[in-house]
Amino acid sequence: MASSAGHGFGCVIARRGSVSREQINRLRSRFRSSHTTDDFSSATCRITVVGEGVPTFCAARWHHIVCAGAARFDNRAVLLSALQRRNISLDTTATDLEIAGALYAEHGASMAGLLEGDFAFVLYDHLARRVVAVRDIFGVRPLFYSEQESSLHFSSRCEALAPETSNYDHEYIAEFVMGHTTSSVNTMYRGVQRVAPAHVMTWRESRCESTR
Repeated sequence: MASSAGHGFGCVIARRGSVSREQINRLRSRFRSSHTTDDFSSATCRITVVGEGVPTFCAARWHHIVCAGAARFDNRAVLLSALQRRNISLDTTATDLEIAGALYAEHGASMAGLLEGDFAFVLYDHLARRVVAVRDIFGVRPLFYSEQESSLHFSSRCEALAPETSNYDHEYIAEFVMGHTTSSVNTMYRGVQRVAPAHVMTWRESRCESTR
């Protein structure tokens, strides 16, 4: 598939082994210019983020937690104050993704209920080997994912995750054209799904759980 225009981000998280250079190059090729690349490595996983349209999309680390995506918290002052009361010191210049990582360290996936604003991001907790994807209540920012045997792929753009030989979901496309889709998670590509608005998705080992 040819590269497509537009802003966005993508990341690959290895659940077993490591992320291959082929996977990274394939993801980069889906963006017209991936001039910003962030790599975070640990003993159990490598997460690589490619972005276009920075600084809208970025990545951040909070101790053993890596967060990638886009976030704008309307209540960031309240969140920072709450963290400070728990003796967690974050500079006022901290990015919203750094705040998200600190909140996850304290509250786990339930931290999503504390957030106000528009956001779509992925967290990787390499100590627990857990991946968490979060999307705001109105679904202002998109977030798509594709599960493969040994890795998880995320992007703000559906076409960035499409297989080389496009495998279209004709039933979904027909519903979309008719103006009535029955699924909030399916996309035009089989194997590529969206995180539904106001949902948190959690992967650990081979299990996936979706909560609202």
